[in-house]
Amino acid sequence: MACMNLRCVLWLCLAALPGAVVSQAASPPAGVGGAPGAAGTGIRAPYPAIQVPPVTGPAVALPQLPPAAASPAPLALPRAAVITQCDPTGCWDSSGRRLNRVGPGLVAPGGPCTVQGPSALCP
Repeated sequence: MACMNLRCVLWLCLAALPGAVVSQAASPPAGVGGAPGAAGTGIRAPYPAIQVPPVTGPAVALPQLPPAAASPAPLALPRAAVITQCDPTGCWDSSGRRLNRVGPGLVAPGGPCTVQGPSALCP
């Protein structure tokens, strides 16, 4: 016999859900998979429905952000000088500075240099 009322449809839907909580004592409504004419006790929900009233109150204004400060101009990075000629005691770079050899590195008048291939970045 086909299920034609809302109670039957709800019972079938809830029973088909994975993890659905259906009362142990609940039996299907009349005409749904059980004995014909047998009345069930219904479906038990895991938790009662909670009615939450709408939130009311005065409108809250959002705080205004201060105006953005002007960003500073980008810093100009110095270009690495190209090493033009070397001798046993040091090298000359493309800007005419003498870079003295100290161990495996080079030192300019302002401090140690970072050497990468044919270029040197000195303070």
